[in-house]
Amino acid sequence: MTLELQELPALSLTGNGRQVHETVFASSLAERLGDGDIRLNLSGVEGDGQVEFVELDPWCNLIVSRCYWKQPGALRYRGEGWIRFNFCLTADATFVFDQHGAYDLKGSELRVFHQPEGIDCGHIIHPEAHSVCVTLSLHRDQMIRRMRETPELAGTALARLADDDGFFFERLSQRPEALRAVRDLLDNPYGGSLRARYVRAKSEGLLCAAFDAMLERSVEPRAPFMRDADWQRVDTARKHIDRDILNVPSVERLARLVGLNRNKLSYGFRHRFNVTISRYIAIERLELAWQLLEAGQLSVSQIADQVGYAHVSSFSAAFKAHFGLSPRKIAASMRASLQ
Repeated sequence: MTLELQELPALSLTGNGRQVHETVFASSLAERLGDGDIRLNLSGVEGDGQVEFVELDPWCNLIVSRCYWKQPGALRYRGEGWIRFNFCLTADATFVFDQHGAYDLKGSELRVFHQPEGIDCGHIIHPEAHSVCVTLSLHRDQMIRRMRETPELAGTALARLADDDGFFFERLSQRPEALRAVRDLLDNPYGGSLRARYVRAKSEGLLCAAFDAMLERSVEPRAPFMRDADWQRVDTARKHIDRDILNVPSVERLARLVGLNRNKLSYGFRHRFNVTISRYIAIERLELAWQLLEAGQLSVSQIADQVGYAHVSSFSAAFKAHFGLSPRKIAASMRASLQ
């Protein structure tokens, strides 16, 4: 960890909302939702939006975030043996795990990681970035109990928890049903005791979706034979894509730009980022479409054209498959919030 992260107070996932409010976002408006549950309403120099902390039980909790961060920030979570399932629609942040290195969090994906006791996690928030995600956390003991109830998980990274408490971090694709559950939690229509029941039911659905995603990764692919310089060229290719997502060169042209052949670039990109180049480009364009919808200055058809879709129907289908909601519904929601 950097010196700056080490100097931050180490937060616990137990009673997390209260600690975050007291130490990091003291200027936010805290709204009590129930026993142990709190919603922080941000409106100031840090950013705008809401972060909701829900204690499902002492060994299972949920964080629902829908924010726009204006300024950089950082938190540090104490290693306490939690397994965390981060269902993200959009983000731009970095996790730093002591000697286990740093992991960039960008775009839409499911991240599953175990933070053993003694391994702190620094959460670096980048400025001028949206954070729309749901994080479900279970303690290792609770997860082992779930493992016994779900024998299909044998062979996944989660199964290792029964034998050792080592660190792991995996990136997985998200199921449409998981994306729908995330959207439902972000737009929870209930209050009081109904709200708590709704959150618990959706959390179980998210856990099932995460388990299902991990089953596809139960057999680890053989790592490609690539030199350090090759991996650097793969990273450079991603930077080329990110630089102008609307005008990405062909894979052949991109490979020539970074000094790799097409097969090696495609194989290395898929292995490093757990997504094909074409899928990565499609996801990033949909992320841009989300931002344009939130801005509320263009119609759905204009946005479809701007992010590279010749037909609005194709754009709407791709958008709904990725986010779980149609672009017109998001646009209508944005208009209503501005009135």
